Amino acid sequence: MFHHSGESSRSTRLSRCLPLAIAILGAFAASSACITAFGNEPNASKRIVFIAGGPSHDFGSHEHYAGCRVLADTVKRSVPNVECEVIRNGWPKDDSVL
Repeated sequence: MFHHSGESSRSTRLSRCLPLAIAILGAFAASSACITAFGNEPNASKRIVFIAGGPSHDFGSHEHYAGCRVLADTVKRSVPNVECEVIRNGWPKDDSVL
């Protein structure tokens, strides 16, 4: 029976990189959607609020807040006149932040 020792380390690296790759693809999709949605009013300021849920996975396996930060930062750099905010731990108690 053959067992390639690099196979398991490759799959481990892939499983670690997959969430980051998904976040990057999501950021590009979000920035493209924002450019399309805000393209008709180039000087009008827009606000996007990302709402990250609370902790739901073991440490280091997935962090929703960090993914939302990546998306927000990418949108800010890619789309003019857009303000982004990221809220932690689910829907805010005070709706005025929306």
